[in-house]
Amino acid sequence: MKKVILFVAGAALITGSMVSCGKSTKGKMDGEWTIDSYVSNSTSTSGGGTSSENVNATGAAVTITSTSGGSTSTQTGTFSNATYTISKDGTWSNTMTVVFVETVFGTQYTTTQTQIASGTWDFLSGVGEFKKHERVVFNTLSSTSTQVDAVGGSSTTSTSSNTYAEGESSDVYLITESKGKSLILTSTEGNSSTSGSSTSSSTNSTTITLSQN
Repeated sequence: MKKVILFVAGAALITGSMVSCGKSTKGKMDGEWTIDSYVSNSTSTSGGGTSSENVNATGAAVTITSTSGGSTSTQTGTFSNATYTISKDGTWSNTMTVVFVETVFGTQYTTTQTQIASGTWDFLSGVGEFKKHERVVFNTLSSTSTQVDAVGGSSTTSTSSNTYAEGESSDVYLITESKGKSLILTSTEGNSSTSGSSTSSSTNSTTITLSQN
C-alpha cells in the first residue's frame, strides 16, 4: 500500500529539548511557500516489537522506508506541486502531489496521490523556555485526498474528504528558522503507556523546509 504524505495530520507536541532561533512575525510568515523538503521519522514499540517509518521528500524525490518485524521495505517516487500558502489574515492552505511508479512482472503500475488541506493558524504565546512567536499552531478545518491508480490503459480514482471543528485537528511547530525567504518548521511528538506488564511507546519528528522565490 502506498503512503500518502500528510503535511498537517495530527497534533504535534513540541518537546522542551528543542531550541528555537526563528522568532517570526505575521509579515514573515505571509506568502506562498514551496516545500523544499519534508522529513519525518517515526518509531513505535509495543509488546517487545518495534516498527519505524522514515519519509524523506527532498526536491522532486520521495523515499519511504518502513521496518517491522526485522523486515524492511522501501518505496520511491516523485514529489511535486508542493506549496503552502500562509496569509496574514490567519488562514492557510496546502497542496502536494506524490507519484509512485513500479513494474511488476512487466506491468507498470502508477499511483498518484494529491492532498489539499486548509485551515487557520496563529502564533502561540511565550511559555517557559519558549518566547512569543517562536511556535505556531496550524488548525486543519478541511482536507481532501485523491488517489489515482493506473495500469495499462485504465485507471481508478478514489477520493476522501474530512472536515474538522476548530482545534480538533491541529499541529504545533517550533520555528527554527525564519529569515528572508526561508522558513523551517520542526515538531517532535511522543507518548508512552503501561498496562500491567505491557508497555508501548511512539515518537515522531518532522522537519519542513520552505522557501519563496
